[in-house]
Amino acid sequence: MAVVWGRPRVDRSDIMTLGVDEIAGHQGHQYLTLVYQIDQGCRCRLWVGEHRRLSALTSLFDSFGRSSV
Repeated sequence: MAVVWGRPRVDRSDIMTLGVDEIAGHQGHQYLTLVYQIDQGCRCRLWVGEHRRLSALTSLFDSFGRSSV
């Protein structure tokens, strides 16, 4: 429950640089998309999405809101 409550309240206003990577999540060709903040002095995982498609990243950027794009 803490993640559901806390994630929407994370302050992302100072993020300048993102890193995107993918890992095999299960056997076969099932991947997870990982997004990290990679600014100097702050490196943290921001998001994990299923698959390695543009639609996976779209939901992340939707969560940032239009004013952040």
